[in-house]
Amino acid sequence: MHKLGDFRSADALSDQEIVSGISDITHAENNFAAQKYALLAEFSRRGLNVTLKYSTPTRWLASGTRVTDGNAARQFDTANWLTHWPAVLKALSDGDIHIAHVREIYDGYTHIRTADPTLGSTRIADIVDDLLGVAFDATAAKVQKRAHELAHAVAHDARARYDEAQRERQRREEERREQEKLGDAVEPEGQHEEEYEEKVEDGADGVPEGPPPLPASENPALNRFDLYLQSDGRTTLRGDVDKILAEKLRTVLSPLSKPQPEPAATPDTRSPSKRQADALSELLDAHLTGYAPGHGGSRPQVNVTVNLRDLLTPEAQAKMGGSAGAVSDGAGTNSLVPDSSGLHGIRANGTAFNGLGTECPGADVSGPDSPDTNGLGADALGLDRPGADVPGPDDSAEPDGEGPGGAAEPSPDSPDWPFRLGWTGPISQNLAELLSCDADLTPIIIDHNGIPLAMGRTVRLGTTSQRTAVILRDRCCVMCGRPADWCLLHHVVFWRNGGPTDVNNLALVCNECHRAIHNDGWEIAFGDDGHPVVIPPVTVDPHRKPRPSYHRRRKPAM
Repeated sequence: MHKLGDFRSADALSDQEIVSGISDITHAENNFAAQKYALLAEFSRRGLNVTLKYSTPTRWLASGTRVTDGNAARQFDTANWLTHWPAVLKALSDGDIHIAHVREIYDGYTHIRTADPTLGSTRIADIVDDLLGVAFDATAAKVQKRAHELAHAVAHDARARYDEAQRERQRREEERREQEKLGDAVEPEGQHEEEYEEKVEDGADGVPEGPPPLPASENPALNRFDLYLQSDGRTTLRGDVDKILAEKLRTVLSPLSKPQPEPAATPDTRSPSKRQADALSELLDAHLTGYAPGHGGSRPQVNVTVNLRDLLTPEAQAKMGGSAGAVSDGAGTNSLVPDSSGLHGIRANGTAFNGLGTECPGADVSGPDSPDTNGLGADALGLDRPGADVPGPDDSAEPDGEGPGGAAEPSPDSPDWPFRLGWTGPISQNLAELLSCDADLTPIIIDHNGIPLAMGRTVRLGTTSQRTAVILRDRCCVMCGRPADWCLLHHVVFWRNGGPTDVNNLALVCNECHRAIHNDGWEIAFGDDGHPVVIPPVTVDPHRKPRPSYHRRRKPAM
């Protein structure tokens, strides 16, 4: 039998070794997953994240493995849940079920408990046994289907118990009124409630309080909507919503997704699925621009960044340490960053967009004295150099061994790739051109390290312009990588210690990391290149070795 520790090229294995190897590795994966869940649960129980100076176990796992916070939280939630259901953990460890089955059993359990929070311990145990039994004999998808069936059943039972309890309360109230009329002794109030509590303690299903329980199909508490970024850059949408939300969504999308004749009066060739996707895009466009489809509205904001070298005379460039020839053919640096409107801006030059402002009527670039361009003329944006190369943020100086303008353009996989969105990352140059075609341009001047020059005044809170500049540089939380939209501007030198509200004293951090800076000994400083670096406390790294900001970091997963 093929041993897991003996790695050989697949073409050197016999047929039986391939079959046995796949079986052995799958079994080992499930066993390791069970061990990992057990360790995660113990990590959480002991509170080791506090020892390691992390606010939560989730933050520790997300930071160490570079998974999302949601993924890390789900792992800990599942691990802690499995401690209460050792039979499921044992089945996973023994290889009787797959990790996918565990996910669906856990999700199904959560779904069912949400459908009826008053379930007794006996009924809950029966439900988990039911789902585990399905997992032994069927696929994870069948487990999910069975969980949904059980959710509907428990919701129906909860409504029946509620209605029965209401009838019983009404009957007792009528008896009470009759007794009061006849002058008989009346039972103390609360006696039946005490009997009910004893039944619940014995494991019986309880009676829901408050409004009548909703059917599972109409319960908004069960709604879920997730977006998963795939390895190819696309995003998968996955949702499970109640009838009302589904009806609202279909009502809004229906008029936007109806078939539209082609220009030549031929039938619409799009599939229903494609039409609905197009309708969703149109709906989001309407929301982001603040107008109904077809009625006009505000244009998106595009940030055009220009390297300071491109605006200087050859003598001034020489003083900065660069050469005039090295930048005479360059047009600046490019990138997509989020702006405050919810749309995303592009930092781009004219050459990158094949003459931005020439072919795109919405991007009007005036002469060097125009106030609309902050004194940046067409030549500064590279509009008169259609064949020029497009250097990255650190490529404005002449590279070693290459002539002027000879710097190779970064590829989309490179961190220096100029065109990117705040959430989903790099995009093609053609898509960047499309997004900028009908947009308002905001020129931003950057230095030779790609750092925006100070834009704000010495005030307590950063301005919108300063936030745009900091996002352009940091892209996300410099410590954990959370999206820029979730972050605030942190004073590296604290405001109370005299730190100015300037771009070169502001860094992008999320709320949790901000608390870690102020409470747990983490620090942020600026490196020689003008980018932030993160300095861990002694309890995390005795040497306190500075780490690059998150989007510039290269580290292996645990």
